[in-house]
Amino acid sequence: MENEEMRHKEKKEKPPVDLIFTGCMFLGMGVGFLTGAFLPGMFIGMGVGFIVMALVKFNNKPENIMN
Repeated sequence: MENEEMRHKEKKEKPPVDLIFTGCMFLGMGVGFLTGAFLPGMFIGMGVGFIVMALVKFNNKPENIMN
């Protein structure tokens, strides 16, 4: 019973990193569309999305599992 509760708790605490990446990509696409540079905007948005996603994952790593 405790293991099941722990799994549910762990799932709830994870940030939605896939939504961060998708949001950055679409923002880049929108800016690129408005400025007439669709593909560069999309690639810049994807790059920013990957960087932000990595930072969020890195900051949410448990430093000490026992505590």
